[in-house]
Amino acid sequence: MSDQTVDRRVWGLAFPLRFTNLAQPAKHLEGPRKECFAFDDLPESVQIRIFQFLFVKDRLVHCLSRLDHGYAPPNFPAESRKRRSELPHRFYWGYKNCNVSTAHKPRNVLKYLLVCKRWCYLGVHAFYGCNTFAFSSLGELGKFFNGIGPARVARIRHIELFWHGSIMAAKEHIIEHDPGNKKITPQNPKIWKTNQRTLPLKMLLIAYSLCTFAIHIAEGDNRRTRRRYEMKYEADYSKKYHEEDIMQQDVFGAMCHRTQTHANHRRFRSLRTCHGIDYIYQLRGMDWIRFYEVNGASPRQPVRDHTFVDDVNSVVTLPKTARFANESALHNL
Repeated sequence: MSDQTVDRRVWGLAFPLRFTNLAQPAKHLEGPRKECFAFDDLPESVQIRIFQFLFVKDRLVHCLSRLDHGYAPPNFPAESRKRRSELPHRFYWGYKNCNVSTAHKPRNVLKYLLVCKRWCYLGVHAFYGCNTFAFSSLGELGKFFNGIGPARVARIRHIELFWHGSIMAAKEHIIEHDPGNKKITPQNPKIWKTNQRTLPLKMLLIAYSLCTFAIHIAEGDNRRTRRRYEMKYEADYSKKYHEEDIMQQDVFGAMCHRTQTHANHRRFRSLRTCHGIDYIYQLRGMDWIRFYEVNGASPRQPVRDHTFVDDVNSVVTLPKTARFANESALHNL
């Protein structure tokens, strides 16, 4: 039924605003809107300075994912969700003692990313690309990487890590069918276990923009020896093997005697066979990677085995292949 066949008064009863001035778009009823500040018209140097002030910190940004030792939460966990630890996630930077309960919440630090799409794009590059993120364990590294997602992991350029992981249950893998081995059946499956301790380092495979990496590791700790059964007694850790006759010593004692002044001392940890080191060797296009002794005389004392550090740097500073160089380009991240 068209408008011409219906009386105007009928339409006025059904739709009272149809033939009045009130039937205007809402934007005309709200009155004149205030114009937004023309941020894009500012000089580029001023815009860069603003983003630096909001997102770039002048010291290490510690990524925390643990409970506070001094202030235990009264109700933990506040909410029990499946496959979630419910641990608090915080950012901390400063020179005072770290306090998880008073550290910065991520939503307060990154709230400026919600201004607009352009601010989100530039802010993500400024925050994740210009700051150095520090992690106190492999577990916190994995929680942070899994939380921010692959897109933001690809923008991280600087990392400091305390190479320390908790003891985790090994994951079982079961194979019931193998075309190349007929002995493997559902009744006689093949089972092997893999360690989950260094699994968080898998995210380094997509850290395309990583430039610097500082690792704090325990090289000379008594608990980190190569083969603990070789030092059966507590006195063996302080024994001076180089003062004994090398021909009268066993194999381990003779090796400690011979390598007393070598960089790769036999009694210390072998960094080349450290669990998870393959994730480091696969990095390319970096500026440098450094290893510091956790129990050294100074906070940033280099590890003793400088030959290992030179070997790793000679590999990770190699240029990237054409494929990965293209993927790590800024416009492809």
